[in-house]
Amino acid sequence: MTMSNIEKNSQIPASVLSLLAQRWRDDPRYSAFEGQFQDLERGGDPSWYHYYSSDRTGGGNCLSHAEVSSLIHDSVFEGVCRRGENTLSVNEHAQHALVDFLGEVYRAWDKFQDRVVLAEQSDRSAEFDAADDAAS
Repeated sequence: MTMSNIEKNSQIPASVLSLLAQRWRDDPRYSAFEGQFQDLERGGDPSWYHYYSSDRTGGGNCLSHAEVSSLIHDSVFEGVCRRGENTLSVNEHAQHALVDFLGEVYRAWDKFQDRVVLAEQSDRSAEFDAADDAAS
């Protein structure tokens, strides 16, 4: 196995953080990356998602040309993108990995919020216990 020449980012790039401003699919039973990458025929021969500068919506590919451009600028898709005159193309496996990551962040966010509710409830019960102790 060859080592990648792509350096890992120690911080999440701004382009990825901006994508987190919207809710992403968060079905933990499904991985877009694993579903495609582990397919023996497609794992080594990915297709490409194409983003045209004239299309502001992403054409159903879940990202817009501007978002892909930002991701490329921040080196998120370094080594897995192609640039044309009016087109940006992204390796499907790389895009699926990003979509899975964004969904996982939202699952973690939901878990955090649930835990804050539990913490809040435990604080309230402690307040009631303290009030009961003071009354006795």
